Amino acid sequence: AFAKGDAPLAKGLADSLAREVRETSDAMQEVQRALRQKKQISARFPSGQANQFWQSRLEDVEAAASSGAWTNASQSLTSLTNDLATYESEAGEAKELLDFVQSEWSELRRRLDSSSITPTDESRRATEAAVNKATQALDSGQIQDCLTALGKADELLEGLRRRVV
Repeated sequence: AFAKGDAPLAKGLADSLAREVRETSDAMQEVQRALRQKKQISARFPSGQANQFWQSRLEDVEAAASSGAWTNASQSLTSLTNDLATYESEAGEAKELLDFVQSEWSELRRRLDSSSITPTDESRRATEAAVNKATQALDSGQIQDCLTALGKADELLEGLRRRVV
């Protein structure tokens, strides 16, 4: 374009190339910085089966970086970190609900003991199982399963509260 005397086109093409090189360089630096902190990122992953999902996504970022696809690696990394932040927020909220239900269950358990409703009672056992299931689901990173179990536990707690009053 420059040789043909089309300076504006030559300038536009040069600017476009410079912008692309800058974007690739920025993406490369961002991904390399993040991969140096891979242990810190992995430490934020949940345990259990959910861990494999997150590890796989991080490996995809590494694979894209290894092949030189820095822009794709950067986009995958951004998606991973955003989704991880969302997961951590949801897990924090589920943990608060679980803590509340556990404290309610602890208090109600004492009242049940004084009301002669023994641990062999079917509703009491079902409530204990639902609280345990919620705890295990949260520990393994299954937020939705945890919330479902918490809903069931809350339902059972309410039924037991009515029996105590």
